[in-house]
Amino acid sequence: MPGLYIKLPNNSWLVAEGTETDPDPIEGLEDLVPALVSNSSGGWVCTADYEYNESGAYARAHKIWDRVHSGNWADTWNAGSGAYPHSNQLESPASLTVKVYSLQIRSGANTLYPGTWKLQGWNGSGWDDLHSVSGVTWQAGEIKTYVVPTPAAYSKHRFYVTDGGVQCEISEAHFYG
Repeated sequence: MPGLYIKLPNNSWLVAEGTETDPDPIEGLEDLVPALVSNSSGGWVCTADYEYNESGAYARAHKIWDRVHSGNWADTWNAGSGAYPHSNQLESPASLTVKVYSLQIRSGANTLYPGTWKLQGWNGSGWDDLHSVSGVTWQAGEIKTYVVPTPAAYSKHRFYVTDGGVQCEISEAHFYG
């Protein structure tokens, strides 16, 4: 069922309409992306329009795929305070069909977040919109999980963020299929 799912502390799920539900939207699905240790790792390539500390080891594009959520900004992708839009792109060694995805912002930061974005897939000549979200607000450390309405196979995906907090920062992302 398409929609927004928020995991509650008791491990149940809250759907956007405000009713709790037991079905886990990722149950039975595989996490499609391995933990990435650099922007180019094992055939996976992660790029961004901007990395807050381009020369250092932190705030790099791959940090949303590294499976480390420490609450520290160094474990996030941070696009800095430049004007929107911002994008974070992942190229996989083979096509992925993303059925569900999740995003998490770091704990301790609820003004650094994506607020309006699209998950897109590259069709060889342009970007197809797979899922769009607008006007989202976050609590520090929150994980939001979305079901892709019409999944399709792509070898390049990106989060194209057009609005949000004072900086665009994502701590973790997961693709499930």
